[in-house]
Parts: sequence; C-alpha cells; structure tokens
Amino acid sequence: MRRPFQAAALLSLIVPVRLTAQRPDVSPVLPQVWQRDTTLAVWLFVRPGASLDEAIRRLTAAGGRLRVRSRWLHALSADVPTAALRRLAREPLFRRIQPLGRWRRPGGPGGPGGPGGPEPDFAQPAAAQADTCPALGDPVYGSSAMPYRRLNLRPLSDRGYDGAGVRIAILDAGFNTLDSAFVGVALAGQRDFVFNDSVVRDQVNDAPGAQSHGTAVWSLFAGAVPGRLRGIARGATYLLAKSEDVRSEMRIEEDNYVAALEWADSIGVDVVSSSLGYLVFDNGFRYTPSQLNGDIAVTTLAADLAAQRGILVVTAAGNDGPAARTLVTPGDADSLITVGAEDSLGVVAGFSSRGPTADGRIKPDLTAPGVEV
Repeated sequence: MRRPFQAAALLSLIVPVRLTAQRPDVSPVLPQVWQRDTTLAVWLFVRPGASLDEAIRRLTAAGGRLRVRSRWLHALSADVPTAALRRLAREPLFRRIQPLGRWRRPGGPGGPGGPGGPEPDFAQPAAAQADTCPALGDPVYGSSAMPYRRLNLRPLSDRGYDGAGVRIAILDAGFNTLDSAFVGVALAGQRDFVFNDSVVRDQVNDAPGAQSHGTAVWSLFAGAVPGRLRGIARGATYLLAKSEDVRSEMRIEEDNYVAALEWADSIGVDVVSSSLGYLVFDNGFRYTPSQLNGDIAVTTLAADLAAQRGILVVTAAGNDGPAARTLVTPGDADSLITVGAEDSLGVVAGFSSRGPTADGRIKPDLTAPGVEV
C-alpha cells in the first residue's frame, strides 16, 4: 500500500508534466525573438472543440490584435506584443503558435535567382524562348492563338464553350475593373483584403501599377480585344480578391490568402486561381525544403481544405527554377493543381520552379504556356 506522502510526491511530479503537455507547441524561432519589446505577426491554432470566440477573447485580453479568423484552420492570425505572446504560449486553449509568413523580395534570400523572387523580365527573351508564335495576324485571337493552340482550346471555343455557368475566383494584387477589355464580364464579388474594402483597383496608398499583374491574369480568362486577345472563359462569373500588398519588400499575405479562400467559398465558387507564392519569412525565417510536404504552410493547408469542399484550386509553381526543390507554397499541397510554365514549343521554361515535394510527390502537376503569353 502506497503511503500518503509517496502519493503526494508522485502527484507533484505528474501535475506539472500534464500542464506542460497542454501548452501549445511553439515554433522554435519565436522564443528566439520574443524577449524583444516588439510585436510579432503569428498564427494561433486553437485546440479541436475549443471555441474561436473564446480564443479571440483571450487574445484581445492579452493585448493582441486579431487580423483573420479562419474557420477552416480553426485558427487566428494576429499581431501580438511579445509580452502578450509569452503569456499566450502558456495558454492550454491553443495547440500551436507559429510566425506568419512574410515574403522577402530583391536584396534578400528571396531576391533574383532565389526562392520567392520576382517574376523574370522577358523584355529580351532568350533564343530558346524566341519562337513563341504570336500569330498577330489572327483577326480574333491575335497573340492568344498560341496558348489556344498549345492547350487545344480552339475546337471548344469554336463550339461556343466560354465558361458559362462556372464561378472562378482569382487571387492577386489588384484588378483594373474599368478596363474596356472586361466590359460585359459578370462579377459576383470583389474584395480587397489589403485595405479591407471592396475596391480591387489601385488606390491612393497602393504602389503604382499594383493592379497590373492581376489584370493581366484576369485578361487570360475574360479579356476581349479583337485581333489581340481572347480570354478562354469570358462567359464565367468572377470573384476578384486583392490579397497581395506590393507596397513594400516585406509582405504579410498568408492570412489574406486564407481569408480570400474562405470568402470565395462563402459566396460560392468552383475554381480558384492564384499566381502567388510564400516561402521566405521576415527576420530570416523561411520554409525549408523539408517543410514543403503539404502539411506545414497555412496557405497549403487552406488550399487542401478548399479542395475538400469541392473547389478546384490551381496555383503557380513559382519562378525559381530550374533547380529541383524550388517550389513555393501552396504549390506543395497534394489536393490542388500546381502549374509550371512552358514556351510555345512545349519546352519547360528555365525560370519555372520544380519539385519534388519533401515527401517525394512530383510537382508541378502540369505545365501550360507561360512564356511571353
């Protein structure tokens, strides 16, 4: 028979272990910086069965500011002072705390030639990329004739297939909805997750031309300029999400991406397309090649959850090739289609990112015209 003092001694050992086990799993990089007097952007993953409302209450009581509430991830994105973060790291309500991604642009690890770098400049194409068959003489398709030919879309277009009845969401840095190429295109919703309004065009606070990339992407779907451009799905209905902030070289967009996916789902969407990627973090944080396994990045998790809800998610592989393991997230997700770039002859572009993923899956899933389109 165990004596009372022995049982008490044993209990004194068990209880602290149990309480420690209930504390959230904290990304190793956070304790390295949370002794500083600053504010960190983090994801707070809430334990299954626990209330998000209660998690928000505890977050705000500690001094944090909510950015995004994700019902899919059962998590909160927030700006949290380091003193408050140290308290939340002892809170059993949360199961994991990790830093929010920031993509480093030129001058850092994500600069030209490195993961997360900007799109290459094709103003002076290399010789291998010169044969892009622009077909400028086509009175209807113009230079669109090349991707139509490579994707064998002309027979479908000639039979009247134009995406009617399909809802497509595009995530990017902005869209010029006033461009005459989009007259008559149906819009089901517009949302700016950068400035928290419904204006997806350039605004006063934007960097000049922020909308250019998204407008170009949308034009491949829905633009119409006789003799120059014919979008492949002009009859579809579109949801435009401005999730990228291009005003600085340090950007927080992972939470915007997640919020945009959930927003599109709440309205009703069949296809989501994004030419976006997240890899390198602020203060040197980054996803390592071993973490691109389909189960780590929040954008990857959200994309898979969208697929579980019947949404076809298509994403760019990235612009960091030709080396292996140069994917950007969410291109490592197993339930979405990751697309690489090829030229008019079907040759994979040198800049196009390659897999495989950390768990050995082949990526990209397919390639499509992406050189001088």
